[in-house]
Amino acid sequence: MADASQTRVSRRRFVQGTAAAALGGIVAGGLAGFSAARVADEGEATGGSIFGPIKIGAALPLTGWAAADGQEMKRGLEMAVDEARARGDVGGDISLAILDIENMGPEIVSNAFRRLIYQENVDAIIIGYVVGTGPEYDIVAEAEIPYMHVNTYEATAQLVRQNPEKYWMIFQGDPTEIWYGSGLPSFIHYLVDSGRWQPANSKAVVITSDNPYSLTIANLFIEGAKQRGWEIPVYEQVVTPVADWGSVIAKIRQTQPALIVNTIFTPSDLATFTKEIVADPPPALLYEQYGPSVPEFLELAGEAANGVIWSTVIGVLPDQMANDWRQRYQQKFGEPPGFSNAGSEYDMVNIYLRAVAMAGGPKDRRRVCQYIKNIIHRGVCGTYTFNTPDNTVPPYPVMVQDPSLGMPHLYFQIQDGRHRVIAPEPYIETDFQLPPWLRS
Repeated sequence: MADASQTRVSRRRFVQGTAAAALGGIVAGGLAGFSAARVADEGEATGGSIFGPIKIGAALPLTGWAAADGQEMKRGLEMAVDEARARGDVGGDISLAILDIENMGPEIVSNAFRRLIYQENVDAIIIGYVVGTGPEYDIVAEAEIPYMHVNTYEATAQLVRQNPEKYWMIFQGDPTEIWYGSGLPSFIHYLVDSGRWQPANSKAVVITSDNPYSLTIANLFIEGAKQRGWEIPVYEQVVTPVADWGSVIAKIRQTQPALIVNTIFTPSDLATFTKEIVADPPPALLYEQYGPSVPEFLELAGEAANGVIWSTVIGVLPDQMANDWRQRYQQKFGEPPGFSNAGSEYDMVNIYLRAVAMAGGPKDRRRVCQYIKNIIHRGVCGTYTFNTPDNTVPPYPVMVQDPSLGMPHLYFQIQDGRHRVIAPEPYIETDFQLPPWLRS
């Protein structure tokens, strides 16, 4: 996070920035069916629909340890497709083919992608995330099929940067995980410099998993934190799912740090950790990466979750567009959405369908991808722009200073059982509060 003076954006300037962005690219969002309806009208004027049937494929973890996330992904896809059908976007003949990739083993994932492409004959693949992503890249490259995801993974973004001619069809709908690790030290010092929090000492405990994603975040945080004067007396790497937090908790209590950073992302593990640490807490802030965004976390952690800080480089915003979407989601599925996966899937389906509408249909895949590359799309999670060397979305405010041209890295705090945005401007809902265990 940049200094507060750099990131404080007035709502007037935000609106002006959005208007300026419309001049620099193809803007979609708001009245989502507009561009599709216009092209459909042109097709009817010439004697019928120009689109034909469109099938979107998805490989999701519907069972296994990530099933809560997988359910969110599935619902986001279904909601987007159902609404597009109802509006008549791209002719309205849109279907889904969804396969379960269970615990996301490489062979299962690869086989699922091949089945979607060669048996289901999908026109595009849109997913949430795949742990161990990478092997599917060559599969979609060989088939030249549009592939959109939020794997949030720097290593695969590098593949696209290094060989854009091979991977022109792959788009990552969010920034990579490096922004979690590199952005957190700045956010912590934003709290300190603004007088919102005074740490008891300069000790930070870091907990991570054996997953490269979590490791990268942890290591980048440590690098940035040390540069700002923090000590890291405890660095623990665990294997998920975590059978027992006892030894880790004991080291934390012995160390009595001012900051605990946990970069694993499984909500059940984080909920157990939170309940155990809060039972006898050190004088520390507790940051838990993005796992608390999944509704399962609050259900499991209960009141112990109050005070926890977490963040996401792609999350559903606290604005009118997103709140309307939340209400529709609640009505459709009988419960509220999480803060990440359902919204991102919903947005990416709409981006793909906008590109199909502008390309005149799904069959010229390179043309469809050229439109995706140049779209500026305002969705429920913020602004998507893929005009980068690796087809990832740049983060606001660290990489781009204009919130109308970047995906906001949102920091949340759980307060009274609710997730509230505490940074950055102009998305702040409420101010940071000291966690209950630090109030005296």
